[in-house]
Parts: sequence; C-alpha cells; structure tokens
Amino acid sequence: MSGSKKKKITKAERLKLLQEEEERRLKEEEEARLKYEKEEKERLEIQRIEKEKWNRLEAKDLERRNEELQELYLLERCFPEAEKLKQETRLLSRWKHYIQCDGNPDPSVAQEMNTFISLWKEKTNETFEEVIEKSKVVLNLIEKLKFILLETPPCDLQDKNIIQYQESILQLQELLHLKFNVATEILLRQASTLADLDSGNMEKVIKDENCYSICVGKPQEESKAQKCQIL
Repeated sequence: MSGSKKKKITKAERLKLLQEEEERRLKEEEEARLKYEKEEKERLEIQRIEKEKWNRLEAKDLERRNEELQELYLLERCFPEAEKLKQETRLLSRWKHYIQCDGNPDPSVAQEMNTFISLWKEKTNETFEEVIEKSKVVLNLIEKLKFILLETPPCDLQDKNIIQYQESILQLQELLHLKFNVATEILLRQASTLADLDSGNMEKVIKDENCYSICVGKPQEESKAQKCQIL
C-alpha cells in the first residue's frame, strides 16, 4: 500500500523545478528577442538599400529634367528666329517664282495648278524627251507643295488648303506616271526606226538626272512584248 502512494516532492525539488522552468522561459524569451532583433535589422537594411536606390533614381530623374528644361529654354530662344527664317524663306520662294515669269503655275494657287494639270493631260503624242523635260517642272512643283505643307505653321494653313495641296501632289504624281507610260508606248512603236542594221534589235538609252531608261526589242517580232524600264 505504501508503494502505491505517490512520492511527495520536497520543497527543494519544487524550487529546482521552478528555477528550471524560469530558466527555460528566459531562454525562450532571449531567443525570441534575438530573432526579432535579427529580423528587424534585416528589414531596416533592406529599407535602407531601397531608399538609396530610390534616391539615386530621383537624382537621375532630376538631372534628366534639368537637361530637358535647358533644352526647352534653348528651343524657346531659337523658336522665334527659326519661325522668322521660315517665313522669310517662304516669301523668298514666292518672290523668285514671281520674278521668273517662266509660265509655270504657283503651286499655292489652286486655279493655276488645275489649269496646268488639265493642259498637260490634254496634250498628246509627246516624245520621251519632252516628257522628261516636263517632269522636271512637275517634280519641282511637287517639292514646292511638300515644302509648303512642311514649313508653314499650322495656324497659317486652313484645312481646305492642306487638302488642296495634298490632292495636287497626288494628281501630279499620277499624271507623271501616266505620261511616262504613254511615252514609253510611243517609243516602242518606233522600234523599227531605231533598229540595229546588223542584229535587227532596237536599243535606246535615255539618261537624265531624274530618269534612266533602257528600251530593247526586235522590230520584226512586233507581236512579242517589248521591254522598257524607267529607273
């Protein structure tokens, strides 16, 4: 019966157990404190690195904005002079056209351009050389129209004028292409007059600053397609 009874814990043993429990609690608290300090230190370090990166980005952005502001100030100082120069160039171009009196139309005047295009469209049986000479005038008119569209400030151009200039450019380009096709056809019809006496082949070379063409063919084989290239 005495063996079944639980052994009574002495006061010294109880104190020892309490002391061990307290030491275990203090150890856990210390480990938790050290873990928290380590995590906090790592967090602060990451925060410091991110802040340094952000500061460098802000410094670069501020430097870029300062450079852009300097460029903007420079452009603002140059803009009035550039606009004045463009206006003088446009006036000079009109003056040159006026004093030339070469019969060519003023590209900015719709009536003159329409008349020029209509008259050339109605003209027939032009030689290849005549078309080449006329093409110089046409290409010059196209360049002048492009110059007007590019250099004239938007505030000085009405929508109807922009449409007018764009349509004139398109009509001139289409007419120029048509004229070269017709002139090439006429040239090929004259192949027999250009035939080489020995080979019977026709070869004609036409060189110009805006055109380079080679036409070849056999007059005795008129049923076959003859070739002409415009480069």
